[in-house]
Amino acid sequence: DEKKRNNQTQFLKFLIRRSWSLGARITVVVIPGGKNGTERIVGATIWRPPITGDNKSPSMLSALRMGLFSVLVNWGMSAMTRISDLVDSSKHVLGDGYADRKLPGTPDDSWYLQLAGVDPDFQGRGYMSMLLQEAFRHDPNAPFTLEATTPRSQYMYKHYGFEVVKKIMMGKGKVDALGVNASGDAGTGFPIYPMIKVA
Repeated sequence: DEKKRNNQTQFLKFLIRRSWSLGARITVVVIPGGKNGTERIVGATIWRPPITGDNKSPSMLSALRMGLFSVLVNWGMSAMTRISDLVDSSKHVLGDGYADRKLPGTPDDSWYLQLAGVDPDFQGRGYMSMLLQEAFRHDPNAPFTLEATTPRSQYMYKHYGFEVVKKIMMGKGKVDALGVNASGDAGTGFPIYPMIKVA
């Protein structure tokens, strides 16, 4: 529905602005065929770079200016708490993955895949492969981290050299398999798969 779409748009705007403030690499795949002879974006990735003193998280005031207030109004604090829980759980598991693999540093020293997607009408044409391979060529010796959110995406990322550190069930008893508020038998929770790729 239109309200959901608007809420998603507000969240994506905030995510892009916040990522940009951290020095993110935003890459897109475009094809001919947009309106009035323009190109059409059919795929994109947002990679947060390794965190250094130059790209620490923005202040709360800056985050509000980037659109966090609209996200809070649209989704409420409970949604933001769930997102924070997901990030914290994944970061902990990725930290264990770094230790198990005897990697130097922490997951903050990796390129982190903040967002990836291909228009459903254009999936299966190799566009995600193009986006991932471009990132790996950009910094071939760097570690990369992400969270796969479906078994299907987990298998796809494995194909590109990512390893699952551990499967985590999020929101059990609170949300359904899509992350929407639910309780009782419907509150199954949903899996995430923190993953690491090393050179």
